[in-house]
Amino acid sequence: MQEIKAANAALISHEAYSGIANVHCFPSTILLSPSQKCNFRCRTCMQTHDKTELPPETLKKVEALMPFASVLDFVGGEPLLLESFRRAIGWGSKYACRMETVTNGLLLDDVWRERFVESLGSVRISVDGATQKTYQYVRRHPDLLTVLKNIGELALLRLRRGRETPLIEINFVAMRANIRELPRLVALAGELGVDAVRVIFMLAHTEELAKQSLYFMQEESDACMRLAVEVGTRAGVNVQIPGYFSEAPAADRPKRRHKCSGPWHFLGVDADGSAKICCGGAPSFGNLNTQTFQEFWQGAALRHLRRTINTPDEPEYCKNCFHGGDNLRRVSKHIIRPGLAEAAAAALGVALPPQPDGS
Repeated sequence: MQEIKAANAALISHEAYSGIANVHCFPSTILLSPSQKCNFRCRTCMQTHDKTELPPETLKKVEALMPFASVLDFVGGEPLLLESFRRAIGWGSKYACRMETVTNGLLLDDVWRERFVESLGSVRISVDGATQKTYQYVRRHPDLLTVLKNIGELALLRLRRGRETPLIEINFVAMRANIRELPRLVALAGELGVDAVRVIFMLAHTEELAKQSLYFMQEESDACMRLAVEVGTRAGVNVQIPGYFSEAPAADRPKRRHKCSGPWHFLGVDADGSAKICCGGAPSFGNLNTQTFQEFWQGAALRHLRRTINTPDEPEYCKNCFHGGDNLRRVSKHIIRPGLAEAAAAALGVALPPQPDGS
């Protein structure tokens, strides 16, 4: 099966580099988000928590692509609540594919821990505080200790099995309420056997959250992240930060400095069957609930995108790609809706930080 994956990867490289529209390749990276059903109501989350789940027939269409795929990232909602995750968790070993997931960790019991160690390449566990008070504020759930216990037990089981996988990461959505606890969480991660802590700037979509944005406390954000990196070095934890405000360029760089291969290598499938070719702002190009994979993959709109992407004629959503080197000093990197930053600044009694040149 690795020969099939290698041949597909080579075909993706050739067809993407050449801008070929009528492709023979298949997606090598699949992001499967089959439901927004969740047992948490985190204040930073923008999902609807709709309990609709991808139909089994559509899941079978995704499974048919697995011999070609190198990575399957299964997200939610909360995957441990989903029947589709129970069906799919064995795909990693069955199809020699690296399977990844993200979870809040509350339901990570003995049975799930065994399955994770058997089947997953990596797991990202969301922990947005090092104290119960902060964790409950962000995640609106009172049981941080159970989550930490489950993480430690997963790391211990991995050690007992003599396995290097799954890679265990903590996702930390950074904001005013929790940034001071980041170094402490990194130290705790080291004690639990966690491999990495990934720090993500909160993206505010309400005025309440905008007031929590680190955009308004840039010096303290930098100081806490620097300390967290130092603690991680001592604790053996890889701390991945989004950057330091003080090191961001004064002027914007070009939005994208590399050729995008998304329309050749990526497939994202949502709970309603919507099929996408990136997470950077492009629309859906089809629906696997109502179409075959080939009807989507060879559709006229997607073929047109392959002809125009990476050229001056590419769509505006490509020119403004979320992943295209945004300057972290730009307000839109932190606060998603126009006007919220101004309202938050007024409520906080502070001035808006200067925008990078090129605004």
